[in-house]
Amino acid sequence: MLIAFVSVEAQKKPRTKMKTNKTSLYTETYYVLASDTSLKHGKYKLTYKGKTIEEGEYKKGERVGDWAFYNMDNRVEFYYDYQARLPFRIAPKDGTVYSARTFPSLYLGSPLVPYHFIATNSYYPLSERDNKEECKVVLALKINAQGRMTGYYIKDKSKPKFNEIVMNAASKIPKTWKFVPARENGRNVASDYLITIVFEAVE
Repeated sequence: MLIAFVSVEAQKKPRTKMKTNKTSLYTETYYVLASDTSLKHGKYKLTYKGKTIEEGEYKKGERVGDWAFYNMDNRVEFYYDYQARLPFRIAPKDGTVYSARTFPSLYLGSPLVPYHFIATNSYYPLSERDNKEECKVVLALKINAQGRMTGYYIKDKSKPKFNEIVMNAASKIPKTWKFVPARENGRNVASDYLITIVFEAVE
């Protein structure tokens, strides 16, 4: 007969402490290991203007389990299973519900993050201040079948200056951004991730 002895020490959960990180309109609340505060370990939540936009769990610096990512309407855009490396219950704000076999490319996080990044890095050009029209630019990020961003372009154009401003904002996109590649009938495919920016003239 084999007898396994498990020490009380081995059963103890690692000690953690909570941290809060505030940057502009975002607030991160998470836990880190007491023995190594560089490693997130435990529940994590990201809020924007007080509303939860991302929540899940870390284990020794790695995301684990199911994470929820919320859209700008404060509804869950999709869940992501970090063990299976797949999204599920995908329901973007347009009301379409996708299956696990066919869905568009997704930013691996709240869609508010890329939208807010492009919007805050754009501005209404001084040369167009007399223009009272609403101008809309649709930026397309090219996402390959491995989920990497390989480039970007203006899909729906407006006046040249507005297009230029959005392209300049896109050039500042962090290389740390991660995407889930689009799927068609169970296969990963290259596609575009779209971000719509509306310029409004303020009186």
